[in-house]
Amino acid sequence: MHVKDKNKKKMENAMILSRVSDALPTLMRNYTYDEFDRMFHTPSYVTDRAAYYQGARLSDKIAVVFNLADGYCHRFLNAVRIYGSDGNGHTKLLAEKVYPMYCGDYWSERVGREAAERLMARYIQDQCVVLGIPRPAEGQALQVASALVGETLLMTEKIGNRLAARTQPAICG
Repeated sequence: MHVKDKNKKKMENAMILSRVSDALPTLMRNYTYDEFDRMFHTPSYVTDRAAYYQGARLSDKIAVVFNLADGYCHRFLNAVRIYGSDGNGHTKLLAEKVYPMYCGDYWSERVGREAAERLMARYIQDQCVVLGIPRPAEGQALQVASALVGETLLMTEKIGNRLAARTQPAICG
């Protein structure tokens, strides 16, 4: 890759990071990046049943926040929330699904992604109706939702890796 291409890519990444931080300022307080889960985590609180925390993935369009619990043997998905910007620099809840107590799904990458995609697809369909646009078919809405949710994983990894690179100590030889 040429120096010019590298500089262009750095500028694009910086613009994306800037747009994300402008669009979702209050949402990302107190989050740290977890490379294993490929998402940002809040500090957890612990009860006799589990350690509870939130995991967030974000793009320049939306943020997907998972309420998670690490129990004795399993990680559980207790809720999924999707946020966007209201256009005035504030975070707005677009859609959410909260599972009844002790009835959440076992967490896996697939379960989290599919839950977020279904939730986003419903939001897209509902917004079309509100705007007077014919309601898209479920498959069409899922296709758009899948792209939006997929962007959150890619962008979160990019941001997390960039943050990790900044905090890595320099290796002197």
